[in-house]
Amino acid sequence: MNTFSIICFFVLMDHHGHGWATAAPQYIDEKLSIIHSQPEDAYAALDRSNQLHVLIYCAKWGLEIPMKIQIYEKQLKVAP
Repeated sequence: MNTFSIICFFVLMDHHGHGWATAAPQYIDEKLSIIHSQPEDAYAALDRSNQLHVLIYCAKWGLEIPMKIQIYEKQLKVAP
């Protein structure tokens, strides 16, 4: 388990500010696997909006963004 994957999980479960209370227990259980994923897999499981939230939280808390994700983000910025 790593901090980056945990952040991805919590952003996913935030459900755009509606929190966990609106999520079915089966959904929560299904998404718990993201905590045990490699950081790049956890990040890939998120939609773009949630990916950006993860990047914002990492910057806010001074957490390192894994190198594969940094490379991916740089490639997005130079894409046409």
